[in-house]
Amino acid sequence: DILEGEHQPIRQSGVVINCYLTYDNTWATFNPAPKIRYRAEFVPGAMQVRKTFTEPVGFGDSRMLVERVGVRVVFKQDGMLGAFSWLSVMRTLVIVMLLFAILTWAIDTVATRYLPLAERYEDAKYEFTENLFNMRQANMLEKDQVLQDVPAGRREQGGGHGFSSLYGSVPTTSRS
Repeated sequence: DILEGEHQPIRQSGVVINCYLTYDNTWATFNPAPKIRYRAEFVPGAMQVRKTFTEPVGFGDSRMLVERVGVRVVFKQDGMLGAFSWLSVMRTLVIVMLLFAILTWAIDTVATRYLPLAERYEDAKYEFTENLFNMRQANMLEKDQVLQDVPAGRREQGGGHGFSSLYGSVPTTSRS
């Protein structure tokens, strides 16, 4: 308990321990954890550790002189703890988007298949679209309507055959 060069134990004289922390962060492509170097320095019998004050004891005007001596630890930090990296930012953003997509898919799957109102949620989420055959039929009817709107003289110039498609030809009909 007695440091070199001291005549009293640490408990009676006090000691200050200065701990210097130095952070080293390399600017590599893939940032490793920062390296920490530390150095401890002992300052024995420092006056800044001694505290002399009076405290009231019990009731009345009696006072007691108290000298408190102890160990004081002081941390001093230096160096660079973090570094900015575009690669880390982009990697984090991609991971966030991927997790969001997976979470959305999982919630939609549970909601449209396993929850009590799954049919309702599915109707609200997915709009009904016709199959390709129905879309072609609607397109053919629209073209037929356009042909009916063409004046009679122009229809004969075009050959008078209407139009043809994969499903056969649609004859030209006279307008009533």
